[in-house]
Amino acid sequence: MKFGPSARVTVVEHMADGCTLAEAATRAQVPLSTVKYWITRGKREDIGPYHDFDAAIAAARDASERACRFPQTDGPEASTDPEPMTPAEFRHHLEGAVRAGSPPAMKLWADRFLVAEEPEKPESAIARLAVHGDDAA
Repeated sequence: MKFGPSARVTVVEHMADGCTLAEAATRAQVPLSTVKYWITRGKREDIGPYHDFDAAIAAARDASERACRFPQTDGPEASTDPEPMTPAEFRHHLEGAVRAGSPPAMKLWADRFLVAEEPEKPESAIARLAVHGDDAA
């Protein structure tokens, strides 16, 4: 994958929106290993496009973390819905994350919504003897 401006901008934008590095790479259609290489190379260099990319990723992560900790309460980006999320809204958003391929969302969905049936336990030899006597053998 070429280290082009389009791919770099797309990865950084998705990171700023709160995506993980893996999600941002997938959405930019760049292999995760390639993005990690770009970041590693940027950490080794003092100047240049790889250094700038690494700095932009770090800034995007910081901005995303700040937005999660300190959501905006006024202005055009402010939340207009101060009510807690309903169970239906939660499930809708969770299922969207599952369909987008988020492994943590998949695990949470499975934990919350898949009903695990207990597997049938085979009757033990002791239980057979207790019920059936010598005929169980």
